[in-house]
Amino acid sequence: MKELLMDGRDWKERDDVYNSFFHTVGAPSWHGRNFNAVRDNIASGKCLVIQNYDLISEGARKMAELSLS
Repeated sequence: MKELLMDGRDWKERDDVYNSFFHTVGAPSWHGRNFNAVRDNIASGKCLVIQNYDLISEGARKMAELSLS
């Protein structure tokens, strides 16, 4: 399983989570910004590791928990 390292230090809102995820996986700019797109990408054998989770703002944390769990 491939580990993908993401840094949540600057995540303030849901788009920050998407931006970080899609940057980390090298997704094209047209990639869908929804739960299914994220889950499909993770389901292909990847494990997400989020650094600085304790620094994520409340809004971004909810998004991260919903879409990345």
